[in-house]
Amino acid sequence: INERSTSYVAVDSSYFGGNITDPLTDDQLEYWGQCEKGLKSPFGDDVLEGGGDVCMWALTSSNANIDYAAWYNLRQYLNQYKFAGVINDETITGFAWLQEHILPYLPVEIILSKDGLAPRLNMMALGVDVPVADVIEAGAVFYRLGPLTPMSEPSDIINEVTVRFAWDGARQSYISKAVVQANIPEYSSSFGFLGTPIAITASQYAVVSQQIYGAKTATFDLAYVYDRITAFKIALDMIRFKSMPTYVSQYAASPEYGFLQLGDVIELTDLDISIDQQKAQVIAKRWNVTHWVFDLKIEHNHIANVKQL
Repeated sequence: INERSTSYVAVDSSYFGGNITDPLTDDQLEYWGQCEKGLKSPFGDDVLEGGGDVCMWALTSSNANIDYAAWYNLRQYLNQYKFAGVINDETITGFAWLQEHILPYLPVEIILSKDGLAPRLNMMALGVDVPVADVIEAGAVFYRLGPLTPMSEPSDIINEVTVRFAWDGARQSYISKAVVQANIPEYSSSFGFLGTPIAITASQYAVVSQQIYGAKTATFDLAYVYDRITAFKIALDMIRFKSMPTYVSQYAASPEYGFLQLGDVIELTDLDISIDQQKAQVIAKRWNVTHWVFDLKIEHNHIANVKQL
């Protein structure tokens, strides 16, 4: 149960020896229960918990037009993230719930494809293993239209993250924490305020970022996460996505590059701005009468790239 609410369920009083008071007549009384299993996934044989299945289920409940092929392509990857809990707000739509509680913690964003709402994977989630759609060197048929423009500011940098998870309704607090920082202390597990268990791990991205920008800390609450592995995946993703600045640059390309799609990653060389075999992701694409115009997201990161900007 995620929060106090006015939701009601029937209770068999025989489990309490018949000695149970009706909370409808005594609003000072509370009973707390535990759900052993959740909804069955419409997309598999297990309970509904995988991030990909949760997204498709919530979008389906909103009667949205969905690009199921695109979601199924990422389903196995996104299902590594496990979610659980109870939705008590009867007025919220599935899409709005996703936007508030799930999508901020998955390495995807929702875009509108020709077949409906589709996921676009953040290229940085795959680290050095990002598959590239093409290797391109800027020149006469693929040329930059302007300078690199920052997508993030120094104030957006985060290189030490604490996520609080496993909400306990009876205590009205989170009972676990996961921390990702630049180094692991002598004891990587400890207990914080009121005995909250804290587990700590380190990230190379946090080390490099703190050397450049100093410690930039942030804390997030994961209302629908009870799985420790998922909590750490989310914390590590946040460090990966936010510890280094990102830029966008616009390129014009001849018609032959029309095969590049939104979300594709290329290996780009543009020596005029000191980019050599740098990974870049297509985040916008349009046809301009005689040629394609691509917006490319480029990361300032020498860990996952051959050279930095």
